[in-house]
Amino acid sequence: MNPKIKEWIYSALFIGVVVTSVSALRATMDGREYLKQGDEAYEEGELKKALRNWRRAARWYVPFASHDDLAYGRMQNLANKAHTEKDIYLELLALRGIRSSVWATRHITNPHKGLLPKVNKRLSEIMAGMEDPNLDPDKTLAERQEWHLNALNKDEAPKKSWTLVAALGFIFWLCSVYR
Repeated sequence: MNPKIKEWIYSALFIGVVVTSVSALRATMDGREYLKQGDEAYEEGELKKALRNWRRAARWYVPFASHDDLAYGRMQNLANKAHTEKDIYLELLALRGIRSSVWATRHITNPHKGLLPKVNKRLSEIMAGMEDPNLDPDKTLAERQEWHLNALNKDEAPKKSWTLVAALGFIFWLCSVYR
């Protein structure tokens, strides 16, 4: 192999490892900080602020880091507390926070996708219950819940094959620019 190409490959790998490591460290530190801020806000009784910070912590996903799992747990506990206290608005905010964070952290895989079935089911119940039944008097509550559940379960993520084609095209373009 040409020594210049070999040197370029090693340099690119080194830069890739450094950038990935720094990014993972930054994401972990920010995730932990947002988790801490959310806990502090919760202790002060500022539930919306706590929820906002826990959502941010969950979105700083790093494989094998624990802050995102803890943030999801806290959002679920807040939703359960709101459900017990019959605070539908807060429960809706917490469940939407979980759902939006799950979708925000998807990439080649979706590490927290297992949370969606339970969250989507409860969201569909809340949303159907909040609708004015006079808007569609022919539909029962169960039919409205089913409609919302189907809409929430729809995954409109890009196809992985087309994502791979786009990534490969970008890599080829970068290689052509380097020459």
